[in-house]
Amino acid sequence: MFEHLPFDGNLVDLENYTLVYKILDNAADDMLYFGERVACCRPLPSTQNNKYDDETYYSKYNLKLRPYLGPTSTDHELALLMANQGQVSAGDFVYDPFVGTGSIAAALQHFGAFVFGSDLDIRVIKGYGVGRKTKNQIKGLDDIKKFDINTNFQYYGLPLPDFWVQDMNTPMLATNRPIFDAIVCDPPYGVRARTQTVGVAESKQKKFKERTVNPSEKH
Repeated sequence: MFEHLPFDGNLVDLENYTLVYKILDNAADDMLYFGERVACCRPLPSTQNNKYDDETYYSKYNLKLRPYLGPTSTDHELALLMANQGQVSAGDFVYDPFVGTGSIAAALQHFGAFVFGSDLDIRVIKGYGVGRKTKNQIKGLDDIKKFDINTNFQYYGLPLPDFWVQDMNTPMLATNRPIFDAIVCDPPYGVRARTQTVGVAESKQKKFKERTVNPSEKH
């Protein structure tokens, strides 16, 4: 049945394997599905050792095992699904305009993309108050000196993306040519992430102009 697959029986080591493949027989549509297992919730059936699901990227990026978090950090499962839905692959240029603590950016980096991200709140990028050190006990946490948006990428051994502060009212690039292969993001919404803009309010600008024109006038 699977003789067309490029498997060499002499290269298969059932005791020290690195990949696991599954065959699923779906009686509902009378179809057979074949693919690589990427996550599981039980030990793999190894005869000499127990290989748990922490070897898969599903558990590697688990929020409970992540050093730097924010109040709206995107769930790791959802971030990986979003990257998959965006058809992100190695060498792609991908942008997250609401990068936050970098949950989606980490998923994009996992698939080898060149990642760019921006956020309105400089505090979450710099680690000032909004973003925070995790309260969970994780391996290597005491070795981390600074907790900001770059911390997780250094912890995972991923290349550091390019981040900057910007709101979406500001044109990023004055060009009509496509630059990014995909834009993958979780837009802010609700009470936890209310709409804001970068800049000085018009009322404050007016007062500043009045003081500039009449510096001797007291307000």
